[in-house]
Amino acid sequence: MKHTKLLVDARSITQNPSGVGRYSEALMKAMCELLPEEEERFSLQAPSAMRRIGNFTPNLVNQKMGNLADYVRSHREITPILNSIRPKIFHNFFHITPRKLKPDCPTIVTLHDTIWIDHAKSSQPNWLTSTTTREFAKRAIPDSLRRASHVICVSDATADRATEWISREKMTVIGHGVDHSFFNRVEKNDFVKAHTHNGGSYICAIGNDKPYKNLKLLIDSFELLNDKALKLVLIGKCGQFQEYIKTLKNGARIILPGMLDDRDLQSVLSHASLFVFPSLIEGFGLPILEAMAAGVPTVVSDREPMRSVSHDASILFDPHDKSNLANALSEALKSDTAKALKEKGSLHAKEQTWKRCAQQTLDVYERVLQNSN
Repeated sequence: MKHTKLLVDARSITQNPSGVGRYSEALMKAMCELLPEEEERFSLQAPSAMRRIGNFTPNLVNQKMGNLADYVRSHREITPILNSIRPKIFHNFFHITPRKLKPDCPTIVTLHDTIWIDHAKSSQPNWLTSTTTREFAKRAIPDSLRRASHVICVSDATADRATEWISREKMTVIGHGVDHSFFNRVEKNDFVKAHTHNGGSYICAIGNDKPYKNLKLLIDSFELLNDKALKLVLIGKCGQFQEYIKTLKNGARIILPGMLDDRDLQSVLSHASLFVFPSLIEGFGLPILEAMAAGVPTVVSDREPMRSVSHDASILFDPHDKSNLANALSEALKSDTAKALKEKGSLHAKEQTWKRCAQQTLDVYERVLQNSN
């Protein structure tokens, strides 16, 4: 790509970005390392993250990304920016593009998952929210994919699901990368020191209390273990588990630190004895690779795309069977098994770089631009 103006919709990057936001920021930084200096690049960004990312020039958009108001109205705010910049290619890092937004250039959309369509009940807090979310997504996501010039899917499982609306020829699968910082062992922070003194250790998981993240199964499996020096650390918004945990015999050894910034996350993750990813549904499952990069053995739900993301470097378990998970935890904690998992995981993670992801994304841009001429 030479002398091409690029505009990306990066409003998913917030003050404390979640999965899509982390994908967006990492990809932008990696693309900046590959694009020539004369390449002009611009971004649409949210008020809470109005900072320069790499060499992208930020443009403020006040409308939050991905909701009904964004889909219906935010073209009014974005169209003047498009007309001013006149990019050669526009990439929306999320899978809902404002309905009336009509860039005068090829458009790329990244499809992360179809959870709002297929699993709204498991991802939303109540019946009303799940019903309205599903009905909205059933229109907005397929519409956004059809209007796109090309769609990047983060996994084969996501691409397979999208064939209901678009052809495979219109899709390219590009998996996530791992930030190089995860390969560097971080010093113990105060939290880690407090929970590993006197020979203590802990199992770590990252998620939230939504049913599809399946952390309750992990909690119930932890109840079946007998190691009194072992703790379970659940990172993320898991507050709804607090009352349930109080009723358990091992409840005092289940820790909920809440959301962590990047530095603390890496410290807690890298010093874990084991990382568990019990999710039932994901678009990709980036924390699996991050744990592998940090040198932590992993136990992963035997579902796609988690199975493919982990390659052959994890112990797989039935995400509906707490006894099966408890057995997998016990096996992974054995020294010989843990050592083998660490070695396999580290080698696999080293191949999954954001530079690779960025280069494959730029290759998509190149093909789309050539086809549009």
